[in-house]
Amino acid sequence: MDWDYVERARPLGEQFIASLPVDRSCVFLTYVWTPYNARATAEVLAVELGGTLVSPQLAGLETFDSSHLEPESAERFAQAFLDKAGPELARCLEVEQPPGPIASAGG
Repeated sequence: MDWDYVERARPLGEQFIASLPVDRSCVFLTYVWTPYNARATAEVLAVELGGTLVSPQLAGLETFDSSHLEPESAERFAQAFLDKAGPELARCLEVEQPPGPIASAGG
């Protein structure tokens, strides 16, 4: 657990999240496994920012450079992420958008 990192990242995260044009409940934080496992830090930072951490824990993930997932591992992680976060992502996308210039032109 890296408390120094959390202390440095929290104000940056708060500033970034505040600048987003979405409800805070539609901000998802994720942590992708690496051999340098910092999951506990990601979990604490998500709590500090009031966000939802979506970070599937899958056995057998592999990286090609100790940081980025191999393609097969990335596909498995992405599918697990969507399986877990999909319903909430769908809820966030159901918000009605105002009609854009094309939709309101001409009719």
